Order: sequence, then C-alpha cells, then structure tokens
Amino acid sequence: MGEDAPTRAANALQAAVSRLRRAVPPGRLLTRAPGYLFRAFPDELDLDRFERLLAAGRQALAGGAAADAARTLRLALGVWRGPALADFRYEPFAQAEIARLEELRLVCLEERIEADLALGAGSELLGDLQRLVAEQPLRERPRSQLMLALYRAGRQAEALAVYRELRSLLREELGLEPAPILRELETAILRHDPALRHAPAVPPAAAEPAVRKPVTVLCAELRASSRSGAALDPEALGIVLAHAQAILGAMLERHGGRLAAVASERVLGVFGVPTLHEDDALRAAQAALAGQSALTAEAAELDRERGQRLGIRIGLATGEALVGGADPSGFSGDAVAHAVDLAGLATAGEILVSEQTRELAAGALEVQPTSSGRLRLLAARIGARPLPVRLDAPLIGRDVELSQLRDAFARVARERVPMLATVLGDAGVGKTRLVHELAARIGEDATVLTGRCLPYGEGITFWPLRELVHQAGASQAAQHELEALLHDEADAVRVAERLAGVLSPEGQVALEPPRSSGRRAGCWRRSRGDDRCWSSSRISTGRSRPSSTWSSRLLRRRARRCCCSAWPAPSCWSSARPGPPAWARRS
Repeated sequence: MGEDAPTRAANALQAAVSRLRRAVPPGRLLTRAPGYLFRAFPDELDLDRFERLLAAGRQALAGGAAADAARTLRLALGVWRGPALADFRYEPFAQAEIARLEELRLVCLEERIEADLALGAGSELLGDLQRLVAEQPLRERPRSQLMLALYRAGRQAEALAVYRELRSLLREELGLEPAPILRELETAILRHDPALRHAPAVPPAAAEPAVRKPVTVLCAELRASSRSGAALDPEALGIVLAHAQAILGAMLERHGGRLAAVASERVLGVFGVPTLHEDDALRAAQAALAGQSALTAEAAELDRERGQRLGIRIGLATGEALVGGADPSGFSGDAVAHAVDLAGLATAGEILVSEQTRELAAGALEVQPTSSGRLRLLAARIGARPLPVRLDAPLIGRDVELSQLRDAFARVARERVPMLATVLGDAGVGKTRLVHELAARIGEDATVLTGRCLPYGEGITFWPLRELVHQAGASQAAQHELEALLHDEADAVRVAERLAGVLSPEGQVALEPPRSSGRRAGCWRRSRGDDRCWSSSRISTGRSRPSSTWSSRLLRRRARRCCCSAWPAPSCWSSARPGPPAWARRS
C-alpha cells in the first residue's frame, strides 16, 4: 500500500478485480481511469445510507420536527459499526477521508443530542456529553449542550464550571474567548431564564410546493425460467434478477435517469426527476434499447451456461406529474401506470412506447405500429435532435450578425488566414439558424463541415471530430482507426499528436502526416509549456505539414508560425516561410 506497494501491485490488483467481476453482477464493476468504479444501488452502501439519514435528520430538526429528527439521527448513528476505514487507519491516502467521516459522525451525534434537548431531555444525556467533551475539549457545541443538560438536572454550579473551564482552556491554548452563544447561555443560567427549562417551539418550515413536470417512466418486466419451462429455484431466481436489475440500473444512470423502484420482477426508472432535461424522452428510449441489448446478451449467456432463460418486456410512457413537495425526489402521476400497462402488453424482447413519448422525440426515434395499434420502438439515433429544427423560415433581425460573418469569411478568402467566430446567445435565440444561413450563402465557395456536441454520454469528448472526419469523406478503414483512437479520452496529448494532418492539402483524410520522399522533412517542435505543433524544416515542394485542425484547446495556439482554427477553416497549416502557403485551401 502507498509507498510500500510491491513492484507487481498493479498486476495483483488486476487479478483481484478479475475475480471480483465474476462474483458481482454484470454492470456493477466498471473500468474508469485511473482505476475502477463500483456501481451501488441506493442505500446499498452504509456510507450512502448514513449521509442520507443525516441530511434528513438535520432537515427535520431545522424544521422543528424534533421527534422525527431524533429518530432519524439515531438510525444514522446505528449504521456505524466501528472506526471509519479501520483497515486503512495508518495509510496516508485515507487520512483525509477518515477525518471527513469522523467529523460527520460527531456532527450527527451533536444533532441527535440537540434534538433530544429540544424535546426537554436533560440528565439522561450527561453520559454522552461528558464523554464527548473529554474527547473534544475545544469543541464548543458539546460544551453548551452539557451546560444546558446540567442546568436541567439541577446542577447549575457544575454548568457554570463547565463554562469557566472552557474559557480558561481557550485563553491558555489559543488566546480566544468563548463564542457569544456560550456567553449568552452563561448569562441565562445566572438569571435562571425560564426558557432554559423547555426549548422554545420552532414552527415547522413550509415545504416547497409541488410543481408540474413532464416525466418519462421506463418499466421493465423481467421473466426468468428454466430451459424446460419449469419455475426456477428461489435462490437461482434471485441471482438472475439481481444481475438483470444491476444492468438496468447502470443503463438508467448512464443516460441521466434514476432508479425509482425495484419490486420482484419489475424495475421502474424515471427521467425528469428531480432534474428535467429537454430530451428526457429520447434518453429513456436510448436507455431502454441499451438495457434490452445488454440483457439479451446476458440471457444468451445464461441459457448457454446454466440452462436458464431471461425475458424482458419494456414500456415507456410520458405524462405530466407532480414533482417535489414534502419529498423532493418523489413524483405522482399516471405515467407509471401507463408504462406498466405497456410493459405488460409487450412481447418478449419488445419495447412499446406511448404516443406522447414518440411526439417528444419524433426527430430521433424510429417506431413501427403493431397489429394492435401500439408503437414498437426500433431505434433511437445517437446525435439526432429529439425534435426536428425548422431552418426554412426567413431569417429576420440578424442582418448585422450575418454581415459580420460574411465579412470575416471574405477576409479569410482574401488574406488566406484562418479566423475563429463564436456565436453566443440564450437557448432558442437563433444561433443554429444564423450559422445555417451563413453556410447556405457561402456553400459554393467553401466546404462546410459541421459537428454537434452531445448533451451527455460516454465517449462524447471527440464526437464533433468524428462527424467532421466522416463528412470529409474518410475511407472506412480510416474511420475505424479513428474510432479506435478516440475511444480512450484520457490521453488528449496522444490524440492531438495522432491527428496531426487529418486533412491533407488535396482534401483527403489521412491519419498520419504526409512525408516527402528520400529524407525526413519535418520534426516536432516545442514552444512554451507542453504545446506541440508539426512544423516544416526544409521541404522542396514549398508545402508544409498540416497540423491538427481541432487543436485549439489541446495546442492552445502557442507554437510559433502556427495558426489553429475551429471555424470557418476546417484545417490549418504551419509554415516555415513568412505568410501562409499559396496552396492553402479555403473552407
């Protein structure tokens, strides 16, 4: 561990992870740089349950529900079974997390004592408080709670002695005075303030009103049986269902949904609670297709290895629901019942969607009517907009911006230098429409390539680059090599180096910088920092090597004699000669 790790620790860890993968359901243990990620269901980890109960207890106490707060905080403390991360107590990497967890435990204990004091407790709290003060002598909140408990137990002299002891300790150790709340408590004890006998009632805080939101509910009905059709043993059934539920839970989380409920052979997920996205219907459809594909592969493996069969039926329904209120993560509406009905009507391996779901993602969903008049989901295109965008209406009120962009393009064509234009504005103001109009007007004089950033998902960092290279006419082999290269997003510098010369001067796509015949004509040259750019030295043709077009962020445009642009030129080059090369194409 730590500095004492053996030389083959990485290999031993990989072997242990491999054994662990065979022991846990699929989809629970994932590879995430620089290590591994374990996906857990809500309340499956003690820490998650403790933090949730602590937050709920503190919220109840702040709202004046002292009895509920005390009960909830006791449940939170009951989750603890010993010191935090006891196995790593002496490891340097765990010290910060151990300190955080121990602080949370102390806060939870203080909040529970505060709730008991609010209910009128006194002498019964003295044991916990005296131990806590002995462990944390400079912590002021336990001191004030101990003073109040002693006063309520009829031991006012000892209560004042606690204050004097703290005051002396703070002066000697830190040169400080006790906090104002402690001085006020001392004064109240000296006056025998009646309020100290019973804490003043705090009116409960009003809950936020529930709001109406469109939510999309995914219901998956799982059916497990043996190859002979007989019912499975309860233990075997539980293992199969746990695997399937873990896979579906991972798919919901990956697409921005939330696991709402798991009941026997039924899994419910919701999109739009607590956070609403404009493409929730599309996210739900993509999660359903991904879950269906993963469970189909799991079913094939179960059938081959154990003779067990797994069927899945999925229903998707969208509707308005009341979200929030007393439970911020709760919702109510008929979308759940509609999704359950659709899942019950689906055949094995089928996904049925409601008409409302199809309407909210009509631009990306491919559906097929069934013989009963329902809609079967066939595909959900990645990168497509949920709703089609109309770009045929006349452009009104953007003449100034369009003129500025036209002038910028004219300068690029005239001076042969790249420029970057960024269009900013609120959602729906017409940024896409403006750029579309510009592309339509310069289409005869330029090659226009477009790339769209996806709102979520894995492997989307270079998604616009994929689209641009595909549009540029790359061969299938080049596209496959590019996909393999961009699959790993962790090594951005390697991606930048590998993509040097994506567009050659002839407009063809290449994944390696072109080399002149007979001798090495170029080299990597460094500028400040780690920024890199391909630069020519002596090239007989007068042409320089093209540098990466999409490198504005990776190369930061610092290398000498190098210009990098994202738009309007899809590629730019580096030259050893003054001025741009004569063959630089306009795009």
